[in-house]
Amino acid sequence: MKTFFKTLEFLLILIIAAAIFANIQKAHAAVAYRSSGTFTTGAGTISPPYPADMVANDICLLAVESENQAISLSTAQGFAEVPTWSPQFAGTAATNPASRLAVFWKRTVGGDTAPTVADSGNHQTGQIHCFSGVITSGNPWDIGGGGNDGGANDTTGNVPGAVTTVANTLVVLIESTSFNGNSTVECSGWTNADLANITGRTDNSSTIQLGGGHCMATGNKATVGSYATTTVTMANTTFKGAISLALQPPPVSLTFTVDTSSVFIGSFTPGTPISSSTVLTVNTNSSTGYNISINRASTTPTLFNGADTIPDTPNGNNWTAPAATSTAGPSALWTSVTKALGFRAKQTGTVSNTYSTIWWGADDTSGNARYSGISTSTAAQKIANTTLGSGSSENTVVEYRIDVSTNQKSGAYTSSPVTYTVIANP
Repeated sequence: MKTFFKTLEFLLILIIAAAIFANIQKAHAAVAYRSSGTFTTGAGTISPPYPADMVANDICLLAVESENQAISLSTAQGFAEVPTWSPQFAGTAATNPASRLAVFWKRTVGGDTAPTVADSGNHQTGQIHCFSGVITSGNPWDIGGGGNDGGANDTTGNVPGAVTTVANTLVVLIESTSFNGNSTVECSGWTNADLANITGRTDNSSTIQLGGGHCMATGNKATVGSYATTTVTMANTTFKGAISLALQPPPVSLTFTVDTSSVFIGSFTPGTPISSSTVLTVNTNSSTGYNISINRASTTPTLFNGADTIPDTPNGNNWTAPAATSTAGPSALWTSVTKALGFRAKQTGTVSNTYSTIWWGADDTSGNARYSGISTSTAAQKIANTTLGSGSSENTVVEYRIDVSTNQKSGAYTSSPVTYTVIANP
């Protein structure tokens, strides 16, 4: 049989696209409750401390209760009262029972000094609650609500809801109590079908003067939309002030780069496969991570030289991504009879959280590395996925491997455009 050539050259063109869908509504590490400082009481001024683990860029809320007397800060130390919804109050001022709730907020810088609450008259109680992962500029809340339960003196608490405009908010629920007793079990049964993971965080009341305190809970609001009134059971008959704040995460950021816009795999001899690679770099703060997909512009074979083409279904495999990276896809080991252009994500150089051993093999050795063909469909197919963006640059390395039979026509083969797309996960 006549041999037509000894070496083959081709150029693989990669066209890079980075996409963040307009309806992606995810964020950096989700907004989370960090901790609270010591519940502080006094007949005069008080200075509630920060929790010991507070760090810069936390959003800290100072909740202050009084006997329905005006609440203010004599030394604010950067705290400002939440507008619109603070204060909330019920009952006759300076008379037992009565209750007023005011909430102040601050974005910390680290090493912050505690504020001082001015003497309201009878008494004041207060506590600082801190949260991480909140947007780092502007108002930390998307929306909020406030009310006094219709001025009722009873055991049913109602914290008004609101309508969020961003996803993945953490709704902070604060309810004051006029109960004149030392208790850490004043609030229970926080309930709201619109919020997930409702958790009581703090619960304190005191007998200081005419007495009082407040409780705080949180709930997750994953989607945009309304969260209705939250109900809570009070252990004792009480006047109440109630405020909810939907703390919002920072917006999604995503950058995508490739180390080169074209790959020259080079000259080779049939029967001796050669490889080259592309490095894809993603940086995103998406709390649900991202996925990388591959597709080509044409349904014809990827590599061509005029009418001549090189097969791109190694061992009969053409990549169609399974729904989950834990499910095997159409990939296989490269063997001596594999004659085609193949690709795979490499383990070496790829951040561990995006690499799937089920799709691409336990490692990069010849006995484990699995290859597939770039899909003959023009539809994008996932090649990597991660469920959390780290906020730092993460690499995924794609390997291209080629071998051909000895009767393949020689020449310089060029690819139709191959596109990589990165999308923040919904």
